[in-house]
Amino acid sequence: MKWLIYALLTLILSVGFGLFAKPDPGYILIGYGNYSIEMTLTMLLAGLFIAYFLLRFLSSLLHTPGKVKNWNDGRIVRKDLKRLNKGMTQLIEGNAGNAERDLRVLASKTGKPLITYLAAARAAQQQGATERRDQYLELATQEIPNAHLAIDLSRAEMQISQGEYVAAETNLLELRKQVPQHSQVLKMLVSIYRQSGNWQSLHELLPDVRRHKLLDEEDIQQLSFNALQAVMQTANLTTMQDSWNSLSKADQKNTRLTVMYVENLLRIGAFEEAEALIASALKTHWDSRLAELFGYLQQGDAAKQLAQAESWLLKHPGDPYLLLTNARLSLRNQLWGKARSYIDACLSIEPLAEAYQLLGMLSEKTHDDALALEAYRKGMHLLTGESVNNRDVIEGSAERLLTNKD
Repeated sequence: MKWLIYALLTLILSVGFGLFAKPDPGYILIGYGNYSIEMTLTMLLAGLFIAYFLLRFLSSLLHTPGKVKNWNDGRIVRKDLKRLNKGMTQLIEGNAGNAERDLRVLASKTGKPLITYLAAARAAQQQGATERRDQYLELATQEIPNAHLAIDLSRAEMQISQGEYVAAETNLLELRKQVPQHSQVLKMLVSIYRQSGNWQSLHELLPDVRRHKLLDEEDIQQLSFNALQAVMQTANLTTMQDSWNSLSKADQKNTRLTVMYVENLLRIGAFEEAEALIASALKTHWDSRLAELFGYLQQGDAAKQLAQAESWLLKHPGDPYLLLTNARLSLRNQLWGKARSYIDACLSIEPLAEAYQLLGMLSEKTHDDALALEAYRKGMHLLTGESVNNRDVIEGSAERLLTNKD
């Protein structure tokens, strides 16, 4: 089409120039030494015109190989793009085998986009061919070395999805040496530790997660609780204290975490540490569960502890769990009458199974077996939710408790 336009323009110009030059064609004389050339102006212009087009033609011939190469390259690119689109479509639709066949052809060539290798790796993984997956990822690293971070993150993601936690962790820890605070690396490590139950490592990682706000605060607090709880279940006092001290100030003020820590201190018999922490925590924020745990102290100055609990009761007279604590500490001090008054006050507010248990213990101390049996029966009824039809079973259990008491 373009050459047709050029031909028409040439014809028009030629006709126009011919008509213009017909009355007087002009005269041109070119001399150089003993040589001279004579021609009309019309002939000169026509010659220049022909020479211009001849040079254009020759230039086009010289560039033909390059144009052919560009055309062929474009054809290959279009063919590869079509194959890539087909492979990606197959992969998304779940036809991993067909997807890999299409993508393998592209991955075997050099200079292909990163998506080609990553998609081929995912197609292999969907078929459980982890060795082929790793080969594609290695090809990607060789072809596009400056994209190693993206490639290694993709490798770790695929390893995690396959449950290859050890390999994924090794990969990510190596990446963390290179980019210590990379958000995606941290997130994936959290995922590994959570799924594999590596709570100690997760506990150590959480300060960085919070610092970079990678998760919601609610999620971080839940992870902190789970991690700290798991760590303390098998830890000694020193390790527990180190874990607690590694928490942020905000976490140490979290009542749920504090209660869990105190429960574990009591479990291993660290009563002095538990007493100090409870007293400190309740100074800034009242919590019934912490107040109740204060009653489980089995060492220390029992009279002083009871005085402390009674001072709290002046400010929180209607707290049934604090009343239970006062009852327990009164029992430790062998103040039977005071213990009974605190138990009765608790039961008048809320019929707690723990209160009936204490009443049963107190009744044993005062040799009132009938009251002890009734208290144990009511306490077990609250704990088990047994119906009235099962009263005989409950009473039998209570009788066995009395028979087997120390």
